Amino acid sequence: MASAGVHSNSAILTHLSHALLRISRIPPRVIASPPTQPRRASVAILLRVRPTAEDEAWLAQNHDPEAQHAATTPSGDPSASHELGNSGVHVSQASLGAGTASLASSVASGDLSSTLSTFFDQPWVQRGTPEILYIKRAARIGDNWSAHVAFPGGRKEEGDENGLYTAMRETWEEVGIDLAEKEFSCVGQLDDREITTSLGKRLLMVLSPYVFVQTSPFSPLPDLQPSEVASAHWVPLGLLYTPKPKWGTTSVDISSRLAPKSPLVRWVLRALVGKMDFKCILLPNDPVAVAEYEEEDEGDTSQEKPGSHIARTEEGVVRPDLRLWGLTLGMTLDLLSHMTTYESNSSFRSGGISPTTPTSSWSNLPSPPPLRVDSSLPSASELVSAPLVSANRVISRVRDEFHLNPPPASHALAPSLTSVFPRFSYPDVNFWIWFFGWRYRTVVRGWEGSVGTRMERKFNWSGMALGAFYSAVRRALVVAVVLRALGMVSAGGVVGWLLARKAGRMRRGQQGWGLDELLR
Repeated sequence: MASAGVHSNSAILTHLSHALLRISRIPPRVIASPPTQPRRASVAILLRVRPTAEDEAWLAQNHDPEAQHAATTPSGDPSASHELGNSGVHVSQASLGAGTASLASSVASGDLSSTLSTFFDQPWVQRGTPEILYIKRAARIGDNWSAHVAFPGGRKEEGDENGLYTAMRETWEEVGIDLAEKEFSCVGQLDDREITTSLGKRLLMVLSPYVFVQTSPFSPLPDLQPSEVASAHWVPLGLLYTPKPKWGTTSVDISSRLAPKSPLVRWVLRALVGKMDFKCILLPNDPVAVAEYEEEDEGDTSQEKPGSHIARTEEGVVRPDLRLWGLTLGMTLDLLSHMTTYESNSSFRSGGISPTTPTSSWSNLPSPPPLRVDSSLPSASELVSAPLVSANRVISRVRDEFHLNPPPASHALAPSLTSVFPRFSYPDVNFWIWFFGWRYRTVVRGWEGSVGTRMERKFNWSGMALGAFYSAVRRALVVAVVLRALGMVSAGGVVGWLLARKAGRMRRGQQGWGLDELLR
């Protein structure tokens, strides 16, 4: 099983190196803030490769840059080897030291392509596990993002030079990681995202995600700001970039989004339209650091100071899974979508690895043909020759049309980019979303067909899809509310008429409702 894990990590690393190179060369889609809403925010998406326990132990004992540099000089002994524990893995000192020295040289020269190539060529990286940093925000009353899984980041302040500066400043303030240090490299920026409310109708701010990679095998312990962050988590990419992530559902009270200040209206809306159910990816809740308060003095419990501490496993304590959904899931999928464009002679599932060849411009990056799924209905001859297969195709098409198929699709290496779209707890609302969602489905199909082609960069597919989807949602809710209101009024009218009829019959000395008279 251990070899299978290394096998999978090696393939993911190959896709990741391709994705980072692609991100560094593809200009992001930047959304200009309208004059009516100038607020902007930035987040830092931080990636690292966690060495194996054997590599980490060796690197910790030999973490002397000068000694490592000396090991690569002619006076050193490049053939000297070191056995890492009892694992049977033999790694030459030169292979570990030379990679580190070369990487430092690449970072100093500012050549990002060379930096990435040298980094992923290091033996400890090739045997390591790629991970991504998430934080769990502190629980706060009145905060829309209370206790959410997120990336470090926040709003742009007046003194910030640009969005990149905001991401770095907020990361330092929230988790105590200085992304200006030499062991961190900013790879590039993903597409801007619009944060909206009222079902996509009102813009709150524009969000810019920046991607960083940690080129050192040693990660600083996050120093969390307790008022903002509850815990920090390094999550393996293998839990995200696989055919079957662990899926769950997060329910949101839509009435709080549509009428947050009116309890009566919220109650009525909750009864009329139900809840929104978002697909989420369930992740293990194994924090590397937690924010807590420690007593300043053992005898004085009134004085406490905030601090960040190494998370320890407590026996008998089961932490609930982290729920990755919404905006953070969308940005994660933007990163993973770059990984899906990697093409090699061997497939991901077979573990084939081909080196990522640097190219002169992003337009020359290798890309696969568009991903296509046969969603057509079976013909009459197919229904007769293979009824079971045809029935499955019909059911799959219907589930696709009603947005019921759980992502990812069978061909995908990462979850579907439409995973951020919710469904509703009332089936009729979902039907009306489908009824009004023809434009949304057209955009999504064009989006899926554009992956890996020049058309992928021509349009802001995620923005178009979100806009079209929430436009259909707003229309569906209007229709659902009107129909429910008419139904309630009609039912009330019928009940009132029956009560009046019975009262009239009682005054005339007649018993019952007299419905049999109406049926004659």
